[in-house]
Amino acid sequence: MYQGLRPSIRQLVVFRLAEQQYALPLSAVERVLPMVAVSPLPQAPAIALGVINLHGQVVPVLDMRRCFGFPPRDYGLTAHLLVVRTTRRTLALPVDEVLGVREVAAAAVTAPEAVLPGIAQVGGS
Repeated sequence: MYQGLRPSIRQLVVFRLAEQQYALPLSAVERVLPMVAVSPLPQAPAIALGVINLHGQVVPVLDMRRCFGFPPRDYGLTAHLLVVRTTRRTLALPVDEVLGVREVAAAAVTAPEAVLPGIAQVGGS
């Protein structure tokens, strides 16, 4: 019988962005894709690089570098897209490198509010 993970362990997809490591819960990551051509959207917010067509679904591509204030980068063929699900939609996030899935003690993950009040989507360890 499958017992699942202990509640004190979290599975995270770890990735690199601007020489720093970040992670998202494995349950939020739908898939990892090699970088593909992104169709720009006129008059979109600066964080939006554009959209991709993922099996007939139009998926917005958001540049987390811009969100975090990192210098812009042209994502080349070595970059990856993390396709993630939020409570409202599916998004694609370009990242420099996907480092894999890691199991981390829940106590080692910093609550988002402790990092930056008002930014509930980010956590740290």
